[in-house]
Amino acid sequence: MFSKLLRYQSLISTFFLTFVLLIASSTISCDDQTVPPPPDGLRAGNALIGEPLSCTDTGPNGEVQGATCNCGGQYMCSEGRWSCVGGSETNACGGCNILSNEPQSTCGECTMGQWQCDGAEQVICRGDPGLNICGGCSTITGNIGDQCGTCGELVCSGTDALLCNNQPLNRCGSCGELPGVPGEACGECGTWACNDNGGLICEDLGAAACREINFIVMGDTGEANAAQYQ
Repeated sequence: MFSKLLRYQSLISTFFLTFVLLIASSTISCDDQTVPPPPDGLRAGNALIGEPLSCTDTGPNGEVQGATCNCGGQYMCSEGRWSCVGGSETNACGGCNILSNEPQSTCGECTMGQWQCDGAEQVICRGDPGLNICGGCSTITGNIGDQCGTCGELVCSGTDALLCNNQPLNRCGSCGELPGVPGEACGECGTWACNDNGGLICEDLGAAACREINFIVMGDTGEANAAQYQ
């Protein structure tokens, strides 16, 4: 009985070992697999993947090794990449000088204009109307001194308007100041009188005529009193 048990145990062990060997022989090891090499000719653009650009090439924006860039910098190629080394950034107009004012900011005496690039190195104020004739910023129609009303002229009313400073007619029915008063004495022996043009003239007959008129009006009182007519 014991011998039969040993024989059965031997057969089971043999069968199990054979089964394990069959499974092991049908398994493919990852170490035995062959990985195909990458295909030749894979490119990114005109350059092979991983192939650095040559610094003798021209960059996509016209970069050339050692050429100037920005303000005082130079183009350099490192590991296939172009960069501007040194120098400073350009101003808002594309130049290198420091601008007097920032483009697009307000300007002018009335702050109605805007600083704009005038080339690459300077800005100019455009669009500001400047001060009007009265010193303000509003639009004014007319000019100081223009005639208005009966005898008036335009004058500034504050800084943004003109006002008609009207005057009455003078004693001769015209505009402006007269040199005298109609009816009052003038010259040697005359009086002020209005003419047909609204002006004032001195109607003077002269000293001799005045003496004669006085002689007739006052009468002759004798040679001794002749001095009174002088």
